[in-house]
Amino acid sequence: MRVRWRLLAMVVGIVAGASFVGSPPGVANAAGCPSTPLTVGELRALWDGEFSGFAGMTNPRARACYGGADVRVIGYVDMPDGLGGTSASGIKPFWLTEWGLMLYGASNAIRTNHANDSYVIATAPKLGDLNARFAHRWVLVTAHFDDRRAKTCRGWGVDPPTKTQSVRICRSIMVLSSITTTSAPDTSTAAGTGPLTVPGQPASPALLLMAAGLGTWAWLGRRRRGRESKRPGQ
Repeated sequence: MRVRWRLLAMVVGIVAGASFVGSPPGVANAAGCPSTPLTVGELRALWDGEFSGFAGMTNPRARACYGGADVRVIGYVDMPDGLGGTSASGIKPFWLTEWGLMLYGASNAIRTNHANDSYVIATAPKLGDLNARFAHRWVLVTAHFDDRRAKTCRGWGVDPPTKTQSVRICRSIMVLSSITTTSAPDTSTAAGTGPLTVPGQPASPALLLMAAGLGTWAWLGRRRRGRESKRPGQ
């Protein structure tokens, strides 16, 4: 009997530990912090409009959620017409604050007058023009806040941000680490930017471990009953 209770405790411990498996290490799951992979709509929902003039949609709330951990995002790459212009001040380096990969939550966002429903992820110059390379494709990107190069940010021009302000802004800009194409989600032609379902996602590790633990428990029970049925006098 003691063996059975020890095994039951082991199964419960495995399942309880597995409940913490899911998002990458360092990714918060506090209230208001969605688990990854994120959709464009979820990123925009975290954004509070602060410093909206900079690429990357400076997002202190998302940075508070995920820190410098890798965050996965799914989106559709598209580029609206008429982008560009000049400004009297800004922050260097330009690639971090004025340009990036434009992601949408739907493949027809621009065609249905939702061109502003995008999220820009800063990309280093060495990666080339990813908007052209991945144009009109669904992608799964890995990106992060608190990029180490944010420490180099400095204001320029008329009444520029201070050094402290510039670094704070840059730390809250999402910077791309890697990108890969993916299949279109079920809502690929929806006009909005709501939650998306990524095809081919593996089953939850917690559920897999629970199934394995319960299967082991049932097998041990059958073995015990088989031994008891073979005892003399039964």
